[in-house]
Amino acid sequence: MKKLFFCVLIFVLSITLFAQEEGMQQEMPAEQQAWMEFMTPGDKHKMLSNGEGKWDIEMKWWMAPGTEPQVSKGTAVGEMIMGGRYLKTMHNYTMMGMPMEGMSLEAYDNAKEEFISIWIDNMGTGISYSNGKYDKAFGGYIYEGTMTDPMTKDEMWF
Repeated sequence: MKKLFFCVLIFVLSITLFAQEEGMQQEMPAEQQAWMEFMTPGDKHKMLSNGEGKWDIEMKWWMAPGTEPQVSKGTAVGEMIMGGRYLKTMHNYTMMGMPMEGMSLEAYDNAKEEFISIWIDNMGTGISYSNGKYDKAFGGYIYEGTMTDPMTKDEMWF
């Protein structure tokens, strides 16, 4: 009798667990589909991969409106990382007479449908964060973001 009761109990538990799994499978496809779309590199990531390789760069920046730009030349080396999801670029040049080393990490967020870039360098201790779009007429990405102004210690737009 104990064996029969135990077998029936296992059978009932198995059916219950199987039914719960079936119910979970019916609830999961939309969530799984969303995650698959979020995690899968696509055409925008292929666009980012155009930044792979070694590049000669020229940087221009203005210390104040109406002034002549400061110009610096250097190199950048880009590589796609994490299965083609992110473009990591290492930059080396001179800024204000000092050697500068920087790193950018660019991504295309499939869920937000926008490009994202972070920047760090050896001329500060903060991280700048920007969002952008690809501009066909310009032929590149246009980012806007914020960084910390070391004088005021406030966030400033760039």
